[in-house]
Amino acid sequence: MHGVREGQTCHICEAHYMRVTIAPVRTHPEVPTLHGDIMLPPRFDRIAHGGKVARLRQESVASLLRLPGFDLRPSLFEVVAAIRRVVTDPAAETLEFIKRDVLDLAMRNTDNHARNTAVQLTGGKVQLTPLFDFAPLYLDSQLTPRALRWYRPDTRMEFTDWGDVLAALPVPGDERLTLGAALCRFAAQLERLPDIMDLHGVDSDIVEFLIPSIDTQVRQLKALEPPHDTRDAS
Repeated sequence: MHGVREGQTCHICEAHYMRVTIAPVRTHPEVPTLHGDIMLPPRFDRIAHGGKVARLRQESVASLLRLPGFDLRPSLFEVVAAIRRVVTDPAAETLEFIKRDVLDLAMRNTDNHARNTAVQLTGGKVQLTPLFDFAPLYLDSQLTPRALRWYRPDTRMEFTDWGDVLAALPVPGDERLTLGAALCRFAAQLERLPDIMDLHGVDSDIVEFLIPSIDTQVRQLKALEPPHDTRDAS
């Protein structure tokens, strides 16, 4: 990624990105701190209390899928299935994961490989860890591609519309409706992203560049609104 952009390093961009995402998805309650151009994210894999450190059990999606190297790229449908097998509340964590992918697409974070998502045991529940490694990777001088995609299980063609993704998710019908309704509501939060990014100091040129991708995600999510029952109640 570009080392310096108008006086700001990429770590500063990442710190701003993490602050933007605090409300919509699960993040650490402490925001990343900046020391010059060095970003220090809070640790979420351990809890320090009373002079002792308790290390939380956690595992990456790459480990859940038994991926031996960096070259294998499973479908995101496989990723969701792996997460659902181990978490305490599959429906809640599926929604959380999809919201994160919506943000990846809206804010052009392309670094979504299987080691950048993990689950952990905390408070007696297995759930996705707080979000990490979230940054404007479209600026990467190495042109980091989006590693994991929503490939159709049968043809390996990519789904690019959330309506198609939800239709193909192997979840119960009532959960599919709940997911669609929740993502439709999430669109209202996405619409505010440009203003929120401005508030948190994201460069104006980044905000301007992201508006088309944000608009695409908002439009697709709004299209998931459940149909109204127009039958006569009498």
